[in-house]
Amino acid sequence: MQATVITVAVHKNHRGERENVDKPKERTGLRRWLARLNGWTVAWYTFLTVAGVALFKIGAAYAMRERGYHAVGGEALALLLPVFWYTMAATVRDIVRDWKDRR
Repeated sequence: MQATVITVAVHKNHRGERENVDKPKERTGLRRWLARLNGWTVAWYTFLTVAGVALFKIGAAYAMRERGYHAVGGEALALLLPVFWYTMAATVRDIVRDWKDRR
């Protein structure tokens, strides 16, 4: 059997008193980011990614039939579908926000 040793550091202020004993620790980093994720947004971008890959495969098969040899051309842009959607949505959102701020 293997023993595990856990070390805990207690921070003290300049008077030797423990700080922030009763406050719960705030989430930081990856855990905080994951807690803020919206499930529908993740599902939507997953769908866009799968659609981009499917469009790439379909486009590559069609291009192979037309060209007669394997090459990657404009069909590779289908892989950027989630990026295009995000930039378009952010641009439209900013334009609408600017119009509302003018009034």
